[in-house]
Amino acid sequence: MRHATDTALKDVFCGARAVFLRPSLRAAATLESRYGFDRLFAACVDGNLTVIADVIRTSSTTDTNNFLKSIADMPLIEVMPSLLEALPAHILALAGVDPNDNSESQGGEKIPYPEYHAKLYRIGTGWLGWSPDVTWNATAAEILEAYSGQIEKLRAIHGGKEDQDRPTDRPENAVFDRAGLAKLKLMGNRAF
Repeated sequence: MRHATDTALKDVFCGARAVFLRPSLRAAATLESRYGFDRLFAACVDGNLTVIADVIRTSSTTDTNNFLKSIADMPLIEVMPSLLEALPAHILALAGVDPNDNSESQGGEKIPYPEYHAKLYRIGTGWLGWSPDVTWNATAAEILEAYSGQIEKLRAIHGGKEDQDRPTDRPENAVFDRAGLAKLKLMGNRAF
């Protein structure tokens, strides 16, 4: 089953199956611990092929060997524009940022990403009763939406006021900079 947050890398190559990237909690925690989201984003926009391949391998829901082999012999001018178009939105989703959400920040206390990921894991396995595997494969948005649904259910059963539907803690730097994204997109369109 494909989800709205999955990114397809099917137009980048010839001859191999499409690769779908999923901004799962596991991928987010793994890539954040290796690079940090700021460095990860910058490396991908700069065209760092090692980091791009790592993002694809870590986030993929399918086998990436054929995909990576199929683009290895292609000229970069054919591969990079598609990758540079797809990866920034995927990395933002990994960081828990929805570039299509025009609402103001919910505020709350800023917490480091590792703490944010641990909190999402606790919500998934504790509050929601999901298995560790299901939790690791869910996205931050899915975990938070399911948590909101659980809170609504508990309010309907037991009563209570609607203070807030979601935890208000946000990971550090999880602020969407629209002007910065526009600049990065322009950088990604430059010729190689």
